[in-house]
Amino acid sequence: MTTPKKPGGSMSWLDFAFGVASRTAKKLHAEFEAGREGRPSPAEEQQRRAASSPRQSAPSGPPWWEVLRVPRGASLKEVTAAYRELIAQNHPDKVAHMSERIRRVADEETRRINAAYEAARRMLKG
Repeated sequence: MTTPKKPGGSMSWLDFAFGVASRTAKKLHAEFEAGREGRPSPAEEQQRRAASSPRQSAPSGPPWWEVLRVPRGASLKEVTAAYRELIAQNHPDKVAHMSERIRRVADEETRRINAAYEAARRMLKG
């Protein structure tokens, strides 16, 4: 029984080049066949499926109550007060005179706070 090659280990540049060319040729052939049969290419089908299906992934980052620095069981009134305080501290207009890097960080933090506030409002109102 032969052992499989480890990626990158004993592969020559020629084997690598043939592998890339082979994968590219398979993709092009699939697109050609789809066009010849009058159906969308595999890439177009994948884009359409991705656009039509809702995202099922979990939101990244900390939960809204940690971003807004409130207890998990906080009321909408407490959440709104915390949101306004954080926005007042982190708004990009407060650092408009500073460097581009600082403005970018302030903008990202503001977006994060706004997203957390929207999530909290949806959860607490609904």
